Amino acid sequence: MLNLGCLIDGEDYSRLIPLGSSKSKAKVESLPAASYTMSITDGPESEMKSELNVYVIEFQSVNIVVGFTLPDSVKIEKDIEFLFTTQPTADLRMPEDLKFKVEFSEEKRSSAQNGNELEKLEYIGTFLEKKYEKTKATFYLLDYKGVAKPEE
Repeated sequence: MLNLGCLIDGEDYSRLIPLGSSKSKAKVESLPAASYTMSITDGPESEMKSELNVYVIEFQSVNIVVGFTLPDSVKIEKDIEFLFTTQPTADLRMPEDLKFKVEFSEEKRSSAQNGNELEKLEYIGTFLEKKYEKTKATFYLLDYKGVAKPEE
């Protein structure tokens, strides 16, 4: 099972607490979600032939959407365990990790945008952020592939 972690803001974390609170920290709750893979390829006029996959999970019951990239060596699995946490505050000194299991669908969507992987990630990140902003959902983009990491 693929395990992913996500740092979210305190307001989103507070909405998840009632869904994930349990006496046993080892227990993983199931959280209904919709999901799809967004593939961003180069347009037909481009000589490049690169593709970037962003995996998107919509947690509709709490208005949270998470998009993430994965390294090429890691393949998306049907079952994913998401761990959510937030920054400590004066009221919440040590936030508990909230774990949820979701089932990833085989639905695929595509878009075309010329450029390197970073330009594609910026394009689709902005597009998805604006899309989910209209539905009043908070969008988090996680770059596990390291696309945004400067080359060394």
